[in-house]
Amino acid sequence: MDIEKNVIEKLRQLPLEKQRELLDFAEFLSQQNVNKPNSQSIKDLSNELKVDTTKADIDQIRLDFMDSLANKYQASNSGTTKSPRIMGLFSGKGWISEDFNDPLPDDFWDS
Repeated sequence: MDIEKNVIEKLRQLPLEKQRELLDFAEFLSQQNVNKPNSQSIKDLSNELKVDTTKADIDQIRLDFMDSLANKYQASNSGTTKSPRIMGLFSGKGWISEDFNDPLPDDFWDS
């Protein structure tokens, strides 16, 4: 049995209210299925939105974007120079328990 016949058969078995719900859902699906071509370029998008964009505008936007990326990269790298570590600076300030490597007690694993 093909899909159309199967759907019609199932539709006829439903109460009228459920048939209306199914029709609404089918209309929803068909609206989603409308293939609107996607704009692949700024020029197409500008035309679609009825915005007057010149090549000079696009070039300027590209330059501004590249500048913002460069500034972001430079800002993230500036101030990150760390002073060298000094060995022994905190000598004696911390300790490790003698039983650090001992197995944990069984009641630890129960919680």
